[in-house]
Amino acid sequence: MRLFLALWPDACTRRAVADWQMQWLWPSGARLVPPDQLHLTMHFIGQVDAQQLPLLKQGLAVAFEPFELELGHAEQWSGGLALLSPQQPPEVMHALHARMADALRALDLEVETRPFRPHLTLARRAVGATPPAERLQCRWPIKGYALVQSLQGYRPLQQYG
Repeated sequence: MRLFLALWPDACTRRAVADWQMQWLWPSGARLVPPDQLHLTMHFIGQVDAQQLPLLKQGLAVAFEPFELELGHAEQWSGGLALLSPQQPPEVMHALHARMADALRALDLEVETRPFRPHLTLARRAVGATPPAERLQCRWPIKGYALVQSLQGYRPLQQYG
């Protein structure tokens, strides 16, 4: 199983982001992330044996404090990624990221060493995409996180929070 930990938007946030995503000018060949697949990855876990899932579900439960993200910063990264980032991720989000890393290490799973750059991927193969002139202004109430499986799309397996 290919797994990751993510913040999974509520219906209202998902709708606001998807509506804004459709206002971009996308180049031919851009692959938009479907609205029901939008998420913010906290930690990529990678391949694990399906028999480990019960242990992972239990071991990845960490202390969670609800918080809010203010979305609205359009970005384009090398490789043709078009993104939406929070204006300024709150410290509580960074603390959650650290607790998740500790839980992953306790389960003998690797933790990425790259700096944490929270974002929602809007599209791939989107070199030259143009964001709308009007910036998205969206407050996303984070009430939990999810353990997600990546297999021909994304499927939350366990909700926490």
